[in-house]
Amino acid sequence: MVYMAQRASANEKNKGYIAMAKLLEQEEQIERMRAQLHQLAIAKSCNMIDHEVSELSKKLDTLIVKYQKTQAQEKVALGR
Repeated sequence: MVYMAQRASANEKNKGYIAMAKLLEQEEQIERMRAQLHQLAIAKSCNMIDHEVSELSKKLDTLIVKYQKTQAQEKVALGR
């Protein structure tokens, strides 16, 4: 019985580590794309209605929303 409780606890810790790794990976993707968007905006003379700038901005928005959803799901899964 104690072994099962310890194993369940270890599984929960592993899930937490995996969730954190996933969030960190998403944060890195967001930061890379944010830097790309910044460089593109500069190259386009800060023309924020340029098609390329707009498309990259939408992709960044999608990544951010995905990150927020993952973060919320992990909080629920971990009971926080």
